[in-house]
Amino acid sequence: MAGVTRTIPGRVEASAWQAAVTSANASSTDLVVKAGTAAKKITVRALIIAVDTSLTVTVKDEDGTTLAGPFYIPAYGLAPLSFPAEAPLRVTTADKNLEVSTSGAGNITVTATGFLYD
Repeated sequence: MAGVTRTIPGRVEASAWQAAVTSANASSTDLVVKAGTAAKKITVRALIIAVDTSLTVTVKDEDGTTLAGPFYIPAYGLAPLSFPAEAPLRVTTADKNLEVSTSGAGNITVTATGFLYD
């Protein structure tokens, strides 16, 4: 269907974001990947999680609701996760953070991309 443009309600391209964070221990204090934004909700299209110690990693919102995982990642492992446009990972409450927590101490790096929606 040439010339047809599909609009996704609530999606504004200008609200695209990318974040990269690191921590030596996300087991006692959750690692904030993307801070909540006034009146906006967070949608994640891709996550890359890397660790140097065997860890179980859970992706959640700041209220502790699990959004994805837990994922067991072996030492020096990498977990590339992608979420299709039809089923993205979403923090469904405005002004809430996207966070990860781990099962123990160990270095972790999380890179994420997505967009904000109303």
